[in-house]
Amino acid sequence: NTGPCLSGREPYGVPWSFLRWLSDQYGSQFPLGEKGLHQALIDNAFSGFATISDVIGQPMESLLVQWSAMLYADDRIPGVDEKLTMKSWNLVSIESGIVESGRLAPRLRTFGTFNDPILVRGGSTAYFVVSGASRPATGIRVRDAGDGPLPGIMRVWVVRAQ
Repeated sequence: NTGPCLSGREPYGVPWSFLRWLSDQYGSQFPLGEKGLHQALIDNAFSGFATISDVIGQPMESLLVQWSAMLYADDRIPGVDEKLTMKSWNLVSIESGIVESGRLAPRLRTFGTFNDPILVRGGSTAYFVVSGASRPATGIRVRDAGDGPLPGIMRVWVVRAQ
């Protein structure tokens, strides 16, 4: 293959998961359903993220946050917002069939003081599940290695489940 998919794996995994989630969430809003959504993505005048934002009508950042949260929340958190689900797949079931090192493994913490120095490479996400009962109001502070604010390209998002 001499095209954009030089190694042959690029259409699978992360891009597939994101496009599958988009199809589940937004396909029904298009004439011809998912087929119509896919056609709109193909026939768009833009490229990359601009295409997706134009077709879906939502900022790419919002879509990526919802999709990233969905990777953990889907089929793990009962009653979670529908935008945080992949309707056509059960991700927990799929994950149980892969080697443990390939599974999503959030850091489990209780409410209280904790400090987790981690490295997050571009385009990646670090997951934490923070839980506990009978606690006062809680704040979570996320800082860079020098205790300064995160760079402007990084985002922190929270899914609150009860």
